[in-house]
Amino acid sequence: MIATKEDIIAAYKIFLNRHPESSFVLQNRIGKSIEENLIEFALSDEFLNRADVAEIIQKAAKIVAENEKSITAATLAKPQ
Repeated sequence: MIATKEDIIAAYKIFLNRHPESSFVLQNRIGKSIEENLIEFALSDEFLNRADVAEIIQKAAKIVAENEKSITAATLAKPQ
C-alpha cells in the first residue's frame, strides 16, 4: 500500500512523538510504500535515541513471540 499524508502524520506521532517539521518532509514520504516508511521511521536515529524505545521494542518482541507460539500451536493441532 502507498502511504498517504494521514499515514505519514500518524507515523511521526507514533515513532517520533511529534508532527512533521515541514510540508517538504511530508511530501517526500507520501507515495512511498507504508512498509518502506515504517522501516525508515523504526531505524531512524531520532526513534532509536528515544528514552522509551527499549521498552517499546521489548513489548513488540513479546507480542510477536506470543503470536508465533499461537500460530505454531494451531498448526500442530490441525489434523493432517
